[in-house]
Amino acid sequence: MYMDKEFDCQFFTLLSTESIKDKDTIKLVKREKPVVITFTPLDEPGASFHPEPQESSSLDDSSSSSSSASTIILPRSPEYRSEPWPTDFVIPTFSPHVEMCLQSGNIAFESDGSLLQNPSMNSDVLEKLAEEIFHYTAYPTGLQISAVAEALVKKHPCLREPGTSFSGMYGWQQRLKYKMANYRSKIRRRDVPCPELDINSLRRRPIGEQQPAKNCKRPRRAEVNYLPPHPSGETGDSLEIKEEFRRITTIPLEHRFLSKLDLYTPKLIALMKTKGGCVGTKLRPLLSKLSQQDNRSDVTEHTVKVLVIHGAVGEDPVDASIILEGVEILSGCRNTANACVLLMGLIYALNLAYPTTLRYTFEAFQKLFLELDGIKLSPKVHTLKVRLLS
Repeated sequence: MYMDKEFDCQFFTLLSTESIKDKDTIKLVKREKPVVITFTPLDEPGASFHPEPQESSSLDDSSSSSSSASTIILPRSPEYRSEPWPTDFVIPTFSPHVEMCLQSGNIAFESDGSLLQNPSMNSDVLEKLAEEIFHYTAYPTGLQISAVAEALVKKHPCLREPGTSFSGMYGWQQRLKYKMANYRSKIRRRDVPCPELDINSLRRRPIGEQQPAKNCKRPRRAEVNYLPPHPSGETGDSLEIKEEFRRITTIPLEHRFLSKLDLYTPKLIALMKTKGGCVGTKLRPLLSKLSQQDNRSDVTEHTVKVLVIHGAVGEDPVDASIILEGVEILSGCRNTANACVLLMGLIYALNLAYPTTLRYTFEAFQKLFLELDGIKLSPKVHTLKVRLLS
């Protein structure tokens, strides 16, 4: 490095000796050898529970070539969302002048019940809320918008609008709905690279389908990163199922699924044993069947199937495979639980729809085992959740 007198004698990296003048000051900096981290996939056996991995990797002093800190934080790429939609939406802090108006309005509301009448402030509030919502999703559902409006009037009761609805938040729901549409349009106009918005651009649609509300592609199963860009140097074929699932939803697929499966299995078996009638008649052979030979004769008749291969009578399953539309997509899954884990990963990675006949099964996988979009349950899955937690 050399000292540049034209920039307050600061040191800059020396790229050529031609930059050195007579009697210049040169500083030699010793470079440390870079630390190389090699990740090796762990072959985790069975459906046992493992704690969720941390976001840091520790290096032992004996294996590290650097004497610096032994913990290296691997940052997430900025184009990815890192958090799913929160259970309780937190209203962000607005600009100072808006916060002052809201504070005085809340005080007046508590004293005499008067409401804040300042329409010019609404645009600032909506802009900040849109930024916060986009931090979690570009296409919020009606329930999510309602949750934001409810949190807003709860934190700042002076913003209630009793004339629009009993709760006083209907007006804010409508404003947020249209604000998010305008916010997405603004991002597109600025040419910000965002695949989940670009895919719905009217310029990309064929003639005859250039309507904003027609065939809009958006998250259907609580994907946090819907259509995310591939990591640098990666392609769609090079991404593994579990990593792709984590990239889309930000949660570890196998750890989350198997931990909830271990938690709910005893209660699920108990509930199945108490079933009577036609349902119980169908369940009893499944519960008592400890071994079954693989049956590949009917694979073409199923859209989705987990094929379990058993050995001798009474032995545990030897292997399991995943069948999609009659084709064996993935083999070597080891057991049924792991096959179900990878099947959910495939469904998210390939953006497949749930089979109609198994929609409640996959809804339970998604909303009970993976805890994705658990605030909206069908009556059947809601009843199952209540019984499991009772």
